[in-house]
Amino acid sequence: MSETDGLERLRVHTRVDVGDSCGVETMVHSVVLRANRDGARRMAVYFYTDNVTTDGQQVLYELGKVIGGTIAEQVEFAHLGATAAVIVLDEELSVGQLTTLSVEWVLVTEPATTPEVDCYQMRSPWPIGHLGLEVRFLGQLPATLKSWAIPRLDPAEAIPDQPPTELVPIENVQVSVADVVGGGVRVEWQWRAEAKAVCT
Repeated sequence: MSETDGLERLRVHTRVDVGDSCGVETMVHSVVLRANRDGARRMAVYFYTDNVTTDGQQVLYELGKVIGGTIAEQVEFAHLGATAAVIVLDEELSVGQLTTLSVEWVLVTEPATTPEVDCYQMRSPWPIGHLGLEVRFLGQLPATLKSWAIPRLDPAEAIPDQPPTELVPIENVQVSVADVVGGGVRVEWQWRAEAKAVCT
């Protein structure tokens, strides 16, 4: 989700909502932070996508609700499909103090098409104690579901290159992994042709 300024990420949970459009409409990132220096309070967050709109522009998500902090600065890089922001926590922390932060990203511009096979993944090059991903299907259920939960990977390795776990398609799927360095979690789904046809 971010780079931190004197803050260590102990636990990260991301909830992804796939709506009636068969696309990702919102993401909520919740994180438990621990200060590793006195006065730690600022956190940089960002999000990007390579999906495009019908007119060839990059799809954009913007920051929605923030719990545990306030947005100090926000910049959109529309040509890259990226948004970045600086969050200031509600309280200044001392060494070892814990706090929580929740950041919501909301779809602003619709993608041109919904891919037949779609996915969401989180990967971290820096250590995270616990990384969890929850995908909620609020409209149609996919035909197939796969998941990956891999704690450690070299930078040159890709998560989907590893063997997946096949899942029964359900409305809410959750995967998690502990002691992450370089690895991450991924959920991948495929739509039935008839289900995709009714996505709005």
